[in-house]
Amino acid sequence: MSREIEEIRAEGYAKGRAKGYAKEYAEEYAEGYVEGYTEGYALEEKKEMANRLNDFGLPVEQIAQALNADVSMVQEWLAEPQLPKEQ
Repeated sequence: MSREIEEIRAEGYAKGRAKGYAKEYAEEYAEGYVEGYTEGYALEEKKEMANRLNDFGLPVEQIAQALNADVSMVQEWLAEPQLPKEQ
């Protein structure tokens, strides 16, 4: 094979490989984004529920058990300032 053909093949291989990496990266990024968003949303839901249960007078230990969370984590959630509720 000529040197020119080898260079063209090498260039094509490099471009194809770069596209493959870019696609894989994009897929992994999207998957990670969705996973992070979902986990963050679930955490916010747990925080809201902890505050509601606290408003009903439930002890922190029972709130933690109900939400499958550590007592110290629930205490942190309850210590955070709450946004005013929409009316």
